[in-house]
Amino acid sequence: MIESKKILKNNSLLLSGSLILFSISSCIQKPSKTPDKQTSAKELSVSEASAISSITKNSIDIAHLPNNENSGLSDGNKAPMSIESTYTKNTTEFKFKYTLNKPAKVYAMDRRLMEISGLSCSNNQSELLGINDEKGYIFVMDKLTGKVRSTYDFGKNGDYEGIEQVGNIIYVVNSSGNIFAFDKDSEKAEKIKLKLKTKNDVEGLGYIPSENMLTLACKGSDTLGKKTKDNKGRKAIYSYSLTTNKLNEEPLLVITDEELLNELDSSTNLITKSGQKKLKNRLKQFSPSGIAYNESEDLFYLVSSQGKTLIVVNRSSEVIHIDFLNSSVYTQPEGICFDSSGDLFISNEGRGLIPKLVRCSPNN
Repeated sequence: MIESKKILKNNSLLLSGSLILFSISSCIQKPSKTPDKQTSAKELSVSEASAISSITKNSIDIAHLPNNENSGLSDGNKAPMSIESTYTKNTTEFKFKYTLNKPAKVYAMDRRLMEISGLSCSNNQSELLGINDEKGYIFVMDKLTGKVRSTYDFGKNGDYEGIEQVGNIIYVVNSSGNIFAFDKDSEKAEKIKLKLKTKNDVEGLGYIPSENMLTLACKGSDTLGKKTKDNKGRKAIYSYSLTTNKLNEEPLLVITDEELLNELDSSTNLITKSGQKKLKNRLKQFSPSGIAYNESEDLFYLVSSQGKTLIVVNRSSEVIHIDFLNSSVYTQPEGICFDSSGDLFISNEGRGLIPKLVRCSPNN
């Protein structure tokens, strides 16, 4: 009887302790009622970002899907985060260098970047440039902390989606395909009107140094002008020459649902039918939200907030790698860029909570 009372007393203490911890946890996780207020950027641990380990099987890089996105492999393992096929360039086999769901660092950014929609490396290699979806400000950030160092006011409020720095000019693109060229010396911006329209829905801006050319990723129509059509299952990447100041009216790249699904089919023979169906549903949502050109590989990296995916594409519009991003780490991936050391950065909108900057270093 005495022993039973001791057990009941201990259980009561444990229950009380759990309730106290739950109460504290609830208070900590409660979002601020003033999301626009500036806060200091801080580093999040990888465990806080819910990074998940990966394995390699039959030359396919496999990592577990998070939460309810799991689906079984035919041998009882879970479905892959990363699908990769062999790609040969100059007799060198392509190997994806990053473990995206185990990033090197994750930083909480300034709340002014709650709706960060574009990311670029600055000429100053210690800095990144960010653009907000609605405000006409360029944010200069410390790339090792995510903290805002300074800002530039370049124009009126608008739907800004991409940013790139070339020399002393910072280029910003809006969803209608208009480019704003901001001169850091004069602090004045020039508007460049293109044949792209609102229906093209430009979402990302990149740069190819060897060709002095901007790349514009569209998640809407893949055609131009009056004949603009909403061609489902086709996403176009257009190019704008900074040498001739002209838009190439033929897409540089066209990414099709068929190409994405073929790449998935050719690489997932280990996955059950239900697992393939879940991954296919995510790929069918692919709409580029950011683009970056990797000069050392001559390849294009594109992120999609819809479906939470990253793909790698070659010059022939062939999809050679697919990554299914962990939604705990990548809440809403909108911007992507590489620095000179090869580190990959992906910015994420905060969705009312915390905007995050994710840094992934190349695997050894």
